[in-house]
Amino acid sequence: HIETHQGEHRDFTKRIHDIHVRYYREADVAMTRELLDFLKDWLNHHILIQDKAYARYTSMNPALANDVAASFGPGLGHGVRHSVTGTG
Repeated sequence: HIETHQGEHRDFTKRIHDIHVRYYREADVAMTRELLDFLKDWLNHHILIQDKAYARYTSMNPALANDVAASFGPGLGHGVRHSVTGTG
């Protein structure tokens, strides 16, 4: 399951990057709505449901939380570690 979850985080990062690049090319106001809708969906589904489920699972095993955080790579690991352990 962790590979699928990591893939969702990579897809999120790519989607944000793609919107950013498109905005600099086109500066279309409609992209603001697209971005807000995407972020709202990510917050409501991914963070509040999926990431919270991982938090409950990994809170029982801090070593696992560190392994999961490290697997996300530089930059994302800190936020993942904080979300799954409640610590920095």
